[in-house]
Order: sequence, then C-alpha cells, then structure tokens
Amino acid sequence: MATKQISRIVACWAILCAAQSGINSSLFARESAGYRTARRPQVQADDPFSRILTELEVVNVSALRRAIADLMKLASHVDYLFKNKATDQVGAGHEMIPFVELDELQLSKLARKSPEIAGWLVHSTLVRNENPTGPNFDNMVLLKNGRPTILDFSGTLLWTTMGTRQPDGMSPEALPEIQSLRSSEMNWNAAAVFGQLTDEQVLVAIKKYLAPIKEKDILDLVDASKFSPEDRNEIGKGLIERKRLLESM
Repeated sequence: MATKQISRIVACWAILCAAQSGINSSLFARESAGYRTARRPQVQADDPFSRILTELEVVNVSALRRAIADLMKLASHVDYLFKNKATDQVGAGHEMIPFVELDELQLSKLARKSPEIAGWLVHSTLVRNENPTGPNFDNMVLLKNGRPTILDFSGTLLWTTMGTRQPDGMSPEALPEIQSLRSSEMNWNAAAVFGQLTDEQVLVAIKKYLAPIKEKDILDLVDASKFSPEDRNEIGKGLIERKRLLESM
C-alpha cells in the first residue's frame, strides 16, 4: 500500500513539474517573440526596484512616449494608420500602412541621410529608451511615406527593458543615453544606427525637434496619463529636467 501511495505522489509531482515547464517555455517563447508578459514576481511590497511593470502600465508607457513623439513631430502611430476618407480622421481600427524592416546596414545608411534619425536619438534620450533599434534591428522601421519610426518602446521612462524600475528613476541630473546609444561597447545595436551621428547633428536635432516644445505641453501629457500620482510627479519632473539638460548641450 505504501509503495502505491509513493508511486502516486511521484506521478503527481512529475505532472506538476511538466506543467510548470510548459508554462515557463510558453512565457519564454512569448518574450523571445517580443511580447511582454504581465507577470508579477514574488517580492516585498517595499522593494519598488524589483516590481515588474504591469500590463496597464505598459499601455500607459506606450501612450505617453508616442504622445511625446507627436509633440516632437517625429513619425509616430498617426503616420502609419490609414485615414478614413469620409471623415478625414485617423485612429485605432484602421488598417496599418505597410512598413519596411531594414537591416543593420540599411539603417546605418538611412542615418547618414535622414535628420529624423538624430531626432529619434534625442527622443530616446529624453524618455530613457534603452533599445530603440531592437535586438534584431526590427524595432526601427521605414514607413511607406519614407519616414523612420520606432514601433515599440520597451525600457522607457521609469522602467527597464525587463520591466523593472530604474534604480536611478528618471535620472534628472544626467543623460547617459546620449552616449550609451552611440557607443558600440555599451549598446552595439543602437550604436550601429546612432553611432555615426556627430555632436553637431545631435545639436541640430535638439533645436529642430525638442526646443520648440513647451514644458507645459509635456506636463499636460503626463498629467493626462494614468500612472499613479507619485509616478506622474517623478516622470513629469524628470522629463522637464532632461529636456533642459539636452537644450543646454
């Protein structure tokens, strides 16, 4: 009898292990394909740096960074959605205009002739985008209208690419991304595109895309977001300080 009970326990344990393995494999496959899961780690509530970004926060981050790109007049979601010919309005639900994925060499060539590439470097620095080009150079694409854009903004604002909190928050006193995104030693994917940009090109992009934006417009976007009041306060102050740092270069 004891032997049968032990056998049943072992069999149940094997089933549970196999199920967990399948769940982990599924999560790994989703993350490898570029999907962000909304899993929450088992961490203490007083450890904000270990908390993973929730699904709702992912939506909020995406909406805010796109809105800032719109303010900077960079190609954003508005550019790659069809207009309703009857109402002349653009919005969710319209069919997406096809875009072209460019490889490393094509993106590098594009950076030499498109000033918007420098604009996206400025945008990525402003919002703390860690990996604007994507690990496989599939995140920065060329729209049908010939303008480059960024499809996904994981690792932005207060959060890292893995979804955890940035240890230094919005880093309002320094702009590490302005160098790291151009350094092959620190971020070779981004550097393949941004690395050849000169300081002069970056300064021109700051004056063209960032300087015309009013600080109030940025704060209005942050206030309209659905982050917690504490996060809105930190994000708003951080964006303004980073904007001023960029403009003082």
